[in-house]
Amino acid sequence: MLQTAANSARIMPIVKGDWESSTRSYETREDTARALIFDLSFYADYRFSQVRRLFQQTEMRNVLTKTEIDDTVEEAYVQQNGRSYPTFA
Repeated sequence: MLQTAANSARIMPIVKGDWESSTRSYETREDTARALIFDLSFYADYRFSQVRRLFQQTEMRNVLTKTEIDDTVEEAYVQQNGRSYPTFA
């Protein structure tokens, strides 16, 4: 799904660990990992275990701990009321 998403030019480099090639500029690897988790959260309907599993399949897997991943999923859910695509400033 991520490969065919309208924003795949932003997401796929992050999935492959080449976050600096993303069409969006991120200041740190942590910020990039958080953005990816927001995307994964949307596609996984904010299910912690599924987002964790999907994130572990990306090259960004060593950037955040399981607790940080869970906290970010929860943040994505709260910010979007669990119903709309995350937006980034």
